[in-house]
Amino acid sequence: MKFPTTVSIVVRANIKDSQSSATVQLQLADQINQHRFTKEDQQHRLTVTADLEAGNHPVSLEFLDKGNPRAGVEIQSMYVQGAPVGMHIYQCEYTQQDSGITEKSHLYMGKPGTWKINVRAPRGGVGFV
Repeated sequence: MKFPTTVSIVVRANIKDSQSSATVQLQLADQINQHRFTKEDQQHRLTVTADLEAGNHPVSLEFLDKGNPRAGVEIQSMYVQGAPVGMHIYQCEYTQQDSGITEKSHLYMGKPGTWKINVRAPRGGVGFV
């Protein structure tokens, strides 16, 4: 049986000049939310809700702006079903798109790539497994 599961990530932009921007895309199952940053230190909360079976599911945040060395993004916080995940946020991997280098426990993306973490969907639709 599937139950709605909501994930939110707060992201801050690190944009070095007024000509640059940074686009991020949050994905959980088939649900996607995208945002484009245009100002230094701008923060945005991306949220997706997907119907999931109980158990672990991958969440990904992709930094999309290829060829833009003047921007980066930093994950500030993450929430599952409205509750902060705390130190679990460091159980992640960031893989740079161009080099393929993967870094664990890394919340800053200075180059385009994908940040991934697993979340546990609630069992019975209420609370956490």
